[in-house]
Amino acid sequence: MDELLAQDRSRLGLSVPADQFSRPAPLASEKALQSQPPLTVAAKAAGLEGHLPQSYIRQRIDLVKWAKTAQVQQAWKAMAEKQGLDASAPDKASWAFAGFV
Repeated sequence: MDELLAQDRSRLGLSVPADQFSRPAPLASEKALQSQPPLTVAAKAAGLEGHLPQSYIRQRIDLVKWAKTAQVQQAWKAMAEKQGLDASAPDKASWAFAGFV
């Protein structure tokens, strides 16, 4: 698989920075989930009492923010015109749900 990805990167002229996942991410987001995860109800019986930390959804690229960027808006507009697509489709998309899953 790594070889296939390397071939694709080479063919497309792409590179992956060594610090890809440690550099700042301007479109990142973080959302806390329930303060007590569902497993809390069985934590004592499972030997996990006191070991269930707060859960978060962390995204390096928040799709809601991404979809609002000028670059994405312009790219969609150009593609919609070229392909005869609904130009307002991105405004109707459920980006928050897509980012969650």
